[in-house]
Amino acid sequence: MRVGRVALVCLVGLAAATARANESDRTSPFTQSTPEAGEAAEEHVCRVDSFVRDGVPLRAGVVRSEGREPRPFLLADEGGCPVDRGRSCQIGSPLSVGEALVVSHSFRHFVCAARTVDGGIRSVGWLPRRAVRTADVDPDPPIDAWPGDWIGGAGMLSIRPGVTERLLEISATALAGEGTRADAAAWLNGAASPDGQSLRVADEFGSGCRVDLRLIGSLVFASEQGACLAGARFDGVYTRRDDAP
Repeated sequence: MRVGRVALVCLVGLAAATARANESDRTSPFTQSTPEAGEAAEEHVCRVDSFVRDGVPLRAGVVRSEGREPRPFLLADEGGCPVDRGRSCQIGSPLSVGEALVVSHSFRHFVCAARTVDGGIRSVGWLPRRAVRTADVDPDPPIDAWPGDWIGGAGMLSIRPGVTERLLEISATALAGEGTRADAAAWLNGAASPDGQSLRVADEFGSGCRVDLRLIGSLVFASEQGACLAGARFDGVYTRRDDAP
C-alpha cells in the first residue's frame, strides 16, 4: 500500500513538472518568436509576397561568415523561427560566403533576405544581421538606368523612354503554365515617372492591373498590386535581357 502511495506521489510530481516545462517552453524567448509588445505582427513575416514593402528601401547584401556558423541558412518565419535556429527552421541549402543577396525589412536581430537565381527569387528568409554585410544602393537611380528589356520567371518587361524627360512607357507580359503552353496570360501597358527607386504602373486601359517596380542595382523587383489576371502574376525579380544567364 505504501508503495502505491509513493508511486502515486511520483506520478503527480512528474505531471506537475511536465506541465511547468511545457509552460516554460511556450514562454521561452528561445522557442517563441512571435511579436513582442510594440511589434506589429507583419514585422515577423519574411516571404516572397511581403518582401517589397512601401517605405522600406531594398539594399544589396553579401553573406559573411558568423565564425561559429561559417555557412548560415535562411530561416523560416513560423513555428518558433527565426529565433529558434534549429534544423526545422532552415530553408534550402546553406549560403556561401560572398553570395549576393537583396535585403529588405528587419525583425529584432534578423534581416529579411532574398537569394536570386536565373531572373527570379530562389528563396526568401530571415538571416542574422551579423551574417550579412549590406550596402546602400542608389536611392534615386538616373532615368537612363530604367529603359531596356527585362526578363524574370514567366514575365517580361519592356521599358522605354517616354515623351517627356522623366516619363517612361512600360509594357509587360506574364504567363502561367509550362513552356509555350500557357494556361493564362496577363498584359500591362502604361506610363509613369520614377519616384526614387520606385516606379508604379497602372494599366492605361483601365483593367485595374497595377504593378510596383523597384530598381535595385541591376535588378528590378516587381510586386503586383492590382487586379491583374488570376493565375499569371508579374511578381518576381527581373534582370536585363543582356545580363540574363
